[in-house]
Amino acid sequence: MSEFSCRVVRVTIDPHPNADAIEIARVGDFQSIVRKGQFVTGDLVCYIPEQALVPENLLRQMGLWGEESGRGSLSGPDGNRVKAIRLRGVVSQGLVLGLPKDATHSVGENLAEVLGVTKYEPPIPSNMAGRIVASSMAATHKYDFENLKRFPDLFGDGDEVVITEKIHGTFICVGVVPEQQADERFYKSRVTLASKGLGAQGFVMDAMEAENLYAQAAHKHGLLDGMLKHYGDLATRSGLPCKKHQRRLLAAQECHRVAVTHSICFGFWS
Repeated sequence: MSEFSCRVVRVTIDPHPNADAIEIARVGDFQSIVRKGQFVTGDLVCYIPEQALVPENLLRQMGLWGEESGRGSLSGPDGNRVKAIRLRGVVSQGLVLGLPKDATHSVGENLAEVLGVTKYEPPIPSNMAGRIVASSMAATHKYDFENLKRFPDLFGDGDEVVITEKIHGTFICVGVVPEQQADERFYKSRVTLASKGLGAQGFVMDAMEAENLYAQAAHKHGLLDGMLKHYGDLATRSGLPCKKHQRRLLAAQECHRVAVTHSICFGFWS
């Protein structure tokens, strides 16, 4: 399960191949462009990843605030969203925040909450938002993947691996709650429906809303009744219908058990 974090790490500094005033700071398999001389290899820093929302006080501290514009110099309408950019031909991923020499933070410590840094969640299109009928983190599922670049030592030379392709799409979460958590607002009192973004916040959609894309897909493929029939009291199940065919609502062809506790992934492919 992926966790948004701003970890304390040791940085490695390499020269920039196309510039004299900037350098490349490496954090695992990530790299960020920094001012030359700002850091040396081995310095303790905090790495702020892509898709982070940085508060104004931190933007000011890092010299990323425009007094005249009244906004940050990063991406997004408020200039506070970290996004990968290319500087003099080299991709810069995330921000590197220097820590005081007398800092007592340890390697691996997550400073996101301390710094007030949060993860950017894209707005949900109106046709995919759905009507909310309940709010319960016990009835939904927060689902995401860790970025492989956070684990540069995960594999060794010569290790055999299996590579699979992730089909980009729209996440749909269908859950079954135990009888003691039954709620008349759920489908048949026990089945919940959510998107990735809403489910992460504990919001349950109205499974009977005719105009909702997720409800359409769930009913067309019998997911709601099927989950209740086959998985009774087990935890939330989740799936990913291919984005290219969202409105065509193609039939389910395969069902794979994945290496996540109590999770089954339903794939919708042409």
